[in-house]
Amino acid sequence: MCAQTLLKTGRTEEPADNYVLVEDVQKSWDHRELDKGGGSQRVLDAAESVLQAQNKWRGSGRFLLRKKSTVRSQQYPLCL
Repeated sequence: MCAQTLLKTGRTEEPADNYVLVEDVQKSWDHRELDKGGGSQRVLDAAESVLQAQNKWRGSGRFLLRKKSTVRSQQYPLCL
């Protein structure tokens, strides 16, 4: 999935193995609600379907493309 995302963003020179998709789900994107917490973030497994992950959301969400070198395991737990 990272390879497709990199291709769509024009970053074909970057190896897809250097990136992960981070799922970011919030109950509300209102800045007052974000300060209260309650959201969740996690790294998607490379074989995990984006559509299936999105189907489980309880609230609004987005996917973030992040370099592996900037992602700490404590910040984004990997759920298999």
